Amino acid sequence: MTRIDERTPLLPINVVEKEPLPTDDRSYFSWEIWEPKKLSRQEYALIASISALAGFIASILNLSMKNPLLLCRFGLYQLAHLLPACLYIALPNCVVFLIAAPFVVQSSQVRLYRCGGVFCYLLVSFCAAWAFGTSVRTGNSVCRR
Repeated sequence: MTRIDERTPLLPINVVEKEPLPTDDRSYFSWEIWEPKKLSRQEYALIASISALAGFIASILNLSMKNPLLLCRFGLYQLAHLLPACLYIALPNCVVFLIAAPFVVQSSQVRLYRCGGVFCYLLVSFCAAWAFGTSVRTGNSVCRR
């Protein structure tokens, strides 16, 4: 029977050496590291469409609080009534897409994937509210006046 010395570890120990901090303050606090990369055309298009769709949704929700009769005239009252619920229902999918983006796509495409996720979230929420609003026609006392 062989005897193992109690002082020697059974598992290998790796010693990590820390790199010394650079003495030149310019290289350590360089802004070139933090400079953002330029956006592609697809990202600009997605950001513009996100802004337009979010502005349209916000204006519908604002009009539903201030002047619901105007929404009744254009047939958007059901849409305004169902939009908050559809936005809350679709939110977990958007959060999963935003969190999973670095693990699913290449590092150069993460921003495009996240912009696409937010755009799909807004578009799916809007389309779901529109589809449910057109299929469910209930008599609203606001629109009957």
